[in-house]
Amino acid sequence: MSEQAAHGSTVTLHYTGTLEDGRVFGTTAGDAPLVLTIGEGKYLQAFEEELLGMVPGEKKSFTIDPEAAYGQWREGLVAEVPRSVFGEGPPPEPGASFLAELSEGEKVPVRVAAVTENTVVIDANHPLAGEVLCFEVEVVSVS
Repeated sequence: MSEQAAHGSTVTLHYTGTLEDGRVFGTTAGDAPLVLTIGEGKYLQAFEEELLGMVPGEKKSFTIDPEAAYGQWREGLVAEVPRSVFGEGPPPEPGASFLAELSEGEKVPVRVAAVTENTVVIDANHPLAGEVLCFEVEVVSVS
């Protein structure tokens, strides 16, 4: 009998992750499978929990709501900063990502949302915040 995925199991799987509009945000198609240990916390808890009870060869489709994924998109995580903050030279391009240092010294990943003549709009929301994540998985092995 094949082993069922349980807490602590190492699961090797292929997956494709899409948004509700069909845009792919991640996949192992044509690549090496993903190897994860359930309960280790390296991946979304809701994703790991969907794997519980699966066996090698099994396929499954499921969705994860924003609350169980990367949270809702929050206006408070968007800020407009003067372009001068970026020094001389060309400003960062929209879509660029970098670590911004908060006043407490903590660094957070931010994305450039827009650039105007005088300002740069940065967004500290996760790129997948507010999105329903749709997954198709196929378990290769469980150990």
